[in-house]
Amino acid sequence: MGLCAKQIAKVVVEDTKSWISQKDIEEAVYSYDGERIEKFESGKSVFLGDRLLGDFFDVFPSIEIEVKVKVSNHLDVDGYYYHTLDQSEEDGLIEVIVCIPRDFCKVGRLDHLNTAISSVLSHEMQHVVQRCYGGIEMAQVHDEPEQHLADVREVDARVEEVMSSMTDVQDDTDFSRKMTTYISHYFKRNNVLNVDEAQTIKDHVDFYREKILEHFHKGTDVQNETARSAKMPNGVKVSLIVV
Repeated sequence: MGLCAKQIAKVVVEDTKSWISQKDIEEAVYSYDGERIEKFESGKSVFLGDRLLGDFFDVFPSIEIEVKVKVSNHLDVDGYYYHTLDQSEEDGLIEVIVCIPRDFCKVGRLDHLNTAISSVLSHEMQHVVQRCYGGIEMAQVHDEPEQHLADVREVDARVEEVMSSMTDVQDDTDFSRKMTTYISHYFKRNNVLNVDEAQTIKDHVDFYREKILEHFHKGTDVQNETARSAKMPNGVKVSLIVV
């Protein structure tokens, strides 16, 4: 998952460097349709590459991915997964919105941007796996961060998100450190109250350990938990990965 996400993030970041400082350009959209990746900007399209390689792209050939990069005063990366309620239909659309200051690429933070985009992509890619491979129900929308935090589908996606930034996905210490930072940022961004942060971290780490050590598959209890949202709920911000 992470390797597939990193391919798209690399293309986006490398191309963004070429235009982000130009004052006449406010945004660009990078689109992958399973066959090619191209950029749309100011009514023009530019071919950037052919079909990407990786298990995710092989299993879900009709997935569409869009990364919209917009000039902003601060860095923010959010992801969404759009799809029909019929699981037998198309793989759906992953959309990532990247807000970035014009001088961001000048301050040596490209690695951070790469990680942020690939991490959010990995999160949404896991939702594709849940729906299209696992057959998991994805109908309900959670409007509160507390519900979003406890949804096992989101826990699973957060685990994949954090793992995408790891060199060794079996490094328990590294995962625990990264997830602790992730949850801390999540609580602050969403002003989460009356939820035990330490227990939330433990739940995510325990899920990671079970998934990695016991080869998590679609036969787990995920199907029986509260249905997760079909897209990121209003008012809920995912945390940017802190490496």
